[in-house]
Amino acid sequence: MRIDRIFWILLVLTLAHVAVPAARAQVSSAPAAVNLRAVINPRLAVVVTPGTVNFTLAPAGGVSTGSTPLLITTAWSLQQGTNNVTLWAYFSAAGSALSNGASNIPSARVRGSVNGGAFTAFTQNSPFGAARSLRIFRQRIRNNNRVGQRSDTLNLQIDTTGLLLSPGTYTGVLNIQARAI
Repeated sequence: MRIDRIFWILLVLTLAHVAVPAARAQVSSAPAAVNLRAVINPRLAVVVTPGTVNFTLAPAGGVSTGSTPLLITTAWSLQQGTNNVTLWAYFSAAGSALSNGASNIPSARVRGSVNGGAFTAFTQNSPFGAARSLRIFRQRIRNNNRVGQRSDTLNLQIDTTGLLLSPGTYTGVLNIQARAI
């Protein structure tokens, strides 16, 4: 029995030696470097709701208020060196903010009230046009507000007092655009 036991021990040791590969020297390559670059671009966005404001104009003239105020949300993520964000509302042409093809309502007859303030005509100068704009806000940018947002309301009126307008549907586009400098 002792010989059988020795035989089995020798057999196991032989098989273990054959099954385990011989130790070899290990070699490593030099590291391959990969440069990483991540960019966050500056961002300036404006969202306005609703997309349509309706007016019922008086046939004899007068002041008509828009059906709903505009809610304007301005969001930004700006780089250093940007000093302020300004939001403007403006028309494409001062003489024809709204038109029905035969008659025009000039931008001077459209008024806006920002955040419940006094109604002011769209006659200001902006980077987007002369005598057809209204500044909604100007906000200074510092290190603590380089990323931010704000919401404003804009109520609209049309004053047709003294205008000789032909009957019809008057349409126009009010552009609202932010600028960061």
